[in-house]
Amino acid sequence: MKIKTLLAGMICSLSLFTTQTANAATDVVLIIDTSGSTGALLPTWQRNMESKVFAPFLYEDPETRFGLAAHVDFPMSPYGTSGDYAYKMVHPLTHETQDILLSLKALRSGSGGDAKESQLEAVYQAIKGTGRDLNGNGSYDDLGDIKPQKMGWSNDPDVTKIVIHFTSPLVYHNDPTAEDNYPYKGVVNKPASFIDMVLAYSELPAIYTVTPDPLVAAKHKSAQSSTHEQLMELIERSNQLQGFSGQLESLLPENKSNLASDSASTAEKLSSLSGGKVLHVSSNLSDFEKAVAEVIEKEAEKRGECPVGKTKVELPFGFYCI
Repeated sequence: MKIKTLLAGMICSLSLFTTQTANAATDVVLIIDTSGSTGALLPTWQRNMESKVFAPFLYEDPETRFGLAAHVDFPMSPYGTSGDYAYKMVHPLTHETQDILLSLKALRSGSGGDAKESQLEAVYQAIKGTGRDLNGNGSYDDLGDIKPQKMGWSNDPDVTKIVIHFTSPLVYHNDPTAEDNYPYKGVVNKPASFIDMVLAYSELPAIYTVTPDPLVAAKHKSAQSSTHEQLMELIERSNQLQGFSGQLESLLPENKSNLASDSASTAEKLSSLSGGKVLHVSSNLSDFEKAVAEVIEKEAEKRGECPVGKTKVELPFGFYCI
């Protein structure tokens, strides 16, 4: 209250005015981890998606479109079992939220084999939709292949683009590229790595990860190569590509603290790269709605706007939402 009073006084003394900016259209793709690790969480996600995700976004922007994807892991031992999938587009982006809800309710938990899952490949496919022909025979019909499936992201640069990934735990396969035999020995077209995400930087929506788990990357540090070595490889590869101007450093966002940390999880690195965030919720997801509100507020701030219900106060040194 004191802060609001102080701001109000400053506004009056400076003869400034307040505005409430209309929000731009929004595309939100939800990626659901349906592995065994999230089996107890899936019913809660399904039950609360309409009221705690769709409703807040639609209140903020009635033109919001939603898309839905899911993943377990590749159906090869020890990574997964028969019936598992590394990625599938459940429903492309649409205004018809009831269609999304019906598709969401039809999802069932799979296995996933080991602790790590195909989160990185799933995020990559949800954004790019290029598919994965693992053995390179051009069919996309072999075991574990992912058919090309476009989510239908808007091409309008003014549309806010968001990925919200519901997953647990925060350990991803193929990052860095140290798993030569993932998902099987002799694979020709390997699943996406963090390097691939960096190379797709200009196309990335803001990637948010919602998880009930604490960060666990430090416990798995021995399974990762150093971030320094990884970044050197990224720079080398990026400079080999046509159309890449300058060094990798100039392409990354200002907040690179997590990218420079060996103990950062892949989820943290993705959030730093894309301008998203890793959001931790309680094990019973009681604060699920709070996490979604944080996504909405963060994206509004990026656009220089305020969430619905708050007023933008313009000051010489910036703006505030009150």
